[in-house]
Amino acid sequence: MNGETMNAKYEITVLGTDPVTRELIPQLATLFSRIAWVAPRFPLDVAPSWNVDRWLGDPAFESQNRIAVQNRGDVNYLDTEQTIIAVGCQQRQTGLTSTPSPRILLPGDLKNHRRFDSLAIIGLGETGASVWESVRERCRQLLLIDTYQGIITTREFMQHRTASHTLYTNNGVAGCEDLGRVIRLYLENGHVLDVDFAVSCQGRVGRTATLQLANAGLMADDAGKIWCNEDCETWTDSIYAIGDVVGFSGQPDVSSPVDRCLQAIWSKSFQQQKEFALA
Repeated sequence: MNGETMNAKYEITVLGTDPVTRELIPQLATLFSRIAWVAPRFPLDVAPSWNVDRWLGDPAFESQNRIAVQNRGDVNYLDTEQTIIAVGCQQRQTGLTSTPSPRILLPGDLKNHRRFDSLAIIGLGETGASVWESVRERCRQLLLIDTYQGIITTREFMQHRTASHTLYTNNGVAGCEDLGRVIRLYLENGHVLDVDFAVSCQGRVGRTATLQLANAGLMADDAGKIWCNEDCETWTDSIYAIGDVVGFSGQPDVSSPVDRCLQAIWSKSFQQQKEFALA
């Protein structure tokens, strides 16, 4: 929906296209009559039902119950009784990811390579540790890079390093350059490293930077993620978070997050209708 600025009212609004929305949107359509789905782009293979309005653009909270949708200079406003944040995550943008190169890998790409002459692992958290375990027997030289000085004492796998492992702590990758036969890494302390491949294990961040969460009484953690309870409820009444954007939930998942979220939303709607009838 483009054109002049307009206002619209909805029972519930979904922000984003996290993979979980493939299950969420059809189920919401059976429970509510007016649903808004807001995202910068939509999956081509998902056809929502007649009661789901798709708004193309970048969403941002104006208040707890009002969403602004910006698209090519137009700003439309959606008044909504309840909101579900499902914006998902993206690869953390760093000096390593700023230069597209076939020599910069993600952890999932490693299965396509049998052996490495030299490999840099950027980020030594859980993902970095897993990558190290999978490649240490098939790599002649490993360069381990992390911004945290104390990583050597806090990560158990650090105690099993060999002479072929070179550790660079208190260091980040400021930039990189694809030289054809190697990828050149420029570290923040001035070191320059040439390796065959570099694998980025610096994690993913929630796509919450432009949502203006503070306007709805919310905030994201350092990874751009939103905390909620086991029913996907955030700190703000009638606002929920689901999918990869969730940084912490009240307890381990024991059932489908979509089912838990829908149950909480439906219970809230039923309570609101009951209070309205008694008023």
